[in-house]
Amino acid sequence: MRTCPKSFGCAVSRDQVHIGIDIGTGGVRCCAINPDDAILGEIGTPVSQAQRRNPAQVLAAVKFALGQLGLITGGAGTTLAMAGTSGSFLPLGADLRPVADISLYSDPASGAAQQSVRAVLSDLSGTGASPSVITRLIASLTAPGTKAIAFEADYFASVLAGERLPTDLNNALKAGADPLTEAWVPWTGFPSLTGNALPALVRPGEVIGQMTASIAQELGFATRPLIISGTTDGCASALAAGLERIGDAVTSLGSTLTLKILSDRPVHSAPHGIYSHRILGQWLVGGASNTGGLVLRHLFGDDLASLLPTPVADAPSGFDYVPLIREGERFPVADPQLAPRLTPRPADNAAYFLAVLDSLVRWERHGFAALTAVGAPEVRRLTAVGGGVRNAAWMATRRRDLPVDHVAPRFAQPAFGAAVLARHAVSRGATR
Repeated sequence: MRTCPKSFGCAVSRDQVHIGIDIGTGGVRCCAINPDDAILGEIGTPVSQAQRRNPAQVLAAVKFALGQLGLITGGAGTTLAMAGTSGSFLPLGADLRPVADISLYSDPASGAAQQSVRAVLSDLSGTGASPSVITRLIASLTAPGTKAIAFEADYFASVLAGERLPTDLNNALKAGADPLTEAWVPWTGFPSLTGNALPALVRPGEVIGQMTASIAQELGFATRPLIISGTTDGCASALAAGLERIGDAVTSLGSTLTLKILSDRPVHSAPHGIYSHRILGQWLVGGASNTGGLVLRHLFGDDLASLLPTPVADAPSGFDYVPLIREGERFPVADPQLAPRLTPRPADNAAYFLAVLDSLVRWERHGFAALTAVGAPEVRRLTAVGGGVRNAAWMATRRRDLPVDHVAPRFAQPAFGAAVLARHAVSRGATR
């Protein structure tokens, strides 16, 4: 829990409290800020791997975290926005209640079914639609009892509002929401992806509802916060990190590696796995790789903690690894058949650790090069968020091999970025 220092002048006012909720892989985190983006309170609730797929368990975590945050703010809340994991959704029945577990972004999709989806997507190069996500959507919507789907952010927001709410263009991007037309792409040949099966679309940061009086009372809120259309956890992290000017970039060093750069125009490239998200009048251009911290955990397991302080060499090792743990890559090249290559392995464990870090940073460098090659701005400043920032050797390798201005993030939690999005809605004069 983190509260605002008295020196910040952050006295809680019931008409100036903006709340962000991050539905992350390992739990739910809530953050409350004032109009100056100073943190009034922060609370996190862990969710186990098994609970993370259960909508009722995640909803319980959301409500618990909101209730605890309400105790910090004295029940104050003006606006509320949610960040969800991109590509995660819930199958709903006729009553718009979940009929199955949450389909998570990391869930595999049928390889055979993906081929037909991939052929359709080849004609839709201006979107960020993902063959894996589309394949999972079709499988869910053709399963018995499923009538519609909702994405994580809009589903849990809908529960708080007591009505079905639209989804934001960012959470729906990989499912076929076109950020340019602000409509679903025409899914010719996939009848399950039509009609009311998919939610309505709005831009991130729009007023879409209001917390019900009964839930506000249940959670201890003195007011009924306006519910603001949210975004993905990656976009929320970019807002939290402090991306402000064109060319500001952020790398999320998590289980996977995600790159985003602030741009004044959208950029898409299906062969590179590059897509663009709308955010507050600008664009976040980027891509998400399958490599990242998960590779380190897979290779080094319990030895990883002891390897983190390993001194970094003056130059890269020269090993030409493809740092994946299974076949298939999304970015900086979209190749479902790309095979891992993590050999030869040096006899010394520390040397192997540094060589793998070299390959991870090379992958990041290739990612930014791919973004620039297809029209994204050159990186002006680079910050990093995620668990990897605690890996001293990884960070040192990045400073050595990425010749840009490295800066610390303003804040690292997506919940803070979601709160900033919620605050922007009121700063534009949103009412309901």
